[in-house]
Amino acid sequence: SAIDWNASGWDKTKIDNTLYFYEEDHTTGLKRYWYYNGAGGTVTDLAGVSLNSTSLTPHIIPSAQGFFVKANASGNVVIPNSARTHSQQIFWKGKTLPTNFLRLRVDGNKLSDELIVRFIDDATEKPDSKYDAYKMQSQGDKLPQIYSFGSAVPLAINTLPFEKQTSIVPLGMSCQTAGNYSISASEIFFDESQEVYLVDKMQTVGNGEFLTVNLREKPTYEFYFDGGNTTNRFEIHFFNENYTGINTINELLFEVFAYKNELVVNLQQKDLNQANVIIYNLLGTKVFEQKLFENGTHRLPLTLVSGVYVVKVETAQTSQSKRIYIE
Repeated sequence: SAIDWNASGWDKTKIDNTLYFYEEDHTTGLKRYWYYNGAGGTVTDLAGVSLNSTSLTPHIIPSAQGFFVKANASGNVVIPNSARTHSQQIFWKGKTLPTNFLRLRVDGNKLSDELIVRFIDDATEKPDSKYDAYKMQSQGDKLPQIYSFGSAVPLAINTLPFEKQTSIVPLGMSCQTAGNYSISASEIFFDESQEVYLVDKMQTVGNGEFLTVNLREKPTYEFYFDGGNTTNRFEIHFFNENYTGINTINELLFEVFAYKNELVVNLQQKDLNQANVIIYNLLGTKVFEQKLFENGTHRLPLTLVSGVYVVKVETAQTSQSKRIYIE
């Protein structure tokens, strides 16, 4: 029989409230974990939240399906008969929107991974056995992985107390394959007064400040990643609209990517008169330059060899740089 993680009768006092499943797809090469936490969820019927799963019933453990839990004390865990279920489908009474909830997804190499950061009153800044999920690092060189931290512990679901006006949450990312990736805010459920920003500390704007993207206005951020593991490049900033500790938010003035033998540049600069697009190789040598005189999407022909380059866009107001990979 299948097992219902949310059924009454479970004694979970010696284990955390998160299920971990390992998924492997030999067709796509996907090797990753998906998660289900049984508290503070977004659906009335389930009362939990899942990551990396497309199942409508992530709280149901199929017959013969292996799974992991984390023990927080010694002893036995007894699965009650009441947890057994033969139902293949759940009756949905309807959904309730979550509050103080952010779901992020990193995409690259036709693979993806998710992270949840949320705020619940009785949560703590340390890993909570009731609300959090530890990050299980998956296999595969091409899978991008994203996670957050609870007292320096990597988490896939990071639940924090919502008792401060502002919060800064550091993110980690790992992938063994260098290339172009994106981080998207696939779900943002906060009061309208709460701003949510993604900060890339490897990108700066003309005044030397870190690049900061408003995820409500621009939910997807594209970037180049060298490969490996970084724990200090990205941050999520939660700011109340009344907070005065930040003077300016520095938005990316352009989007750029390489496609085949073209550089695609989308300019978004206010009051633009002229923009200089310059490409440097990693030795710092200028290998391309062109002037643009209006906003919008521009396709610039390239004759460069494959490799990593730095694209710099200069205007009268500011300048920004971004690394890209040209195939």
